[in-house]
Amino acid sequence: MSSVLLAEAVPRLELFISLLGAISSSTLAIIFPPLINLLVYWDSKRSSAHIISNVAMILFGILGCIAGTYTSLDAIIQAFIRGEMNTI
Repeated sequence: MSSVLLAEAVPRLELFISLLGAISSSTLAIIFPPLINLLVYWDSKRSSAHIISNVAMILFGILGCIAGTYTSLDAIIQAFIRGEMNTI
């Protein structure tokens, strides 16, 4: 029931779902796992290649998060400019 109310209240709901997905999925799937791995195993002896690969994955996730968020926000702004966000 709440999904129906949200879909009625927010026109072009897919744009906001895209924004939420860009922020949360890249954070949960790409950034957090190597970050947690680095924090949990920080005291143990890790090779520099392991640390570099984790840092590279974190940076790749941040880049993806920024790119996805920018693209989603641009689509939302363009929808406002075209007048597609007006409610009936």
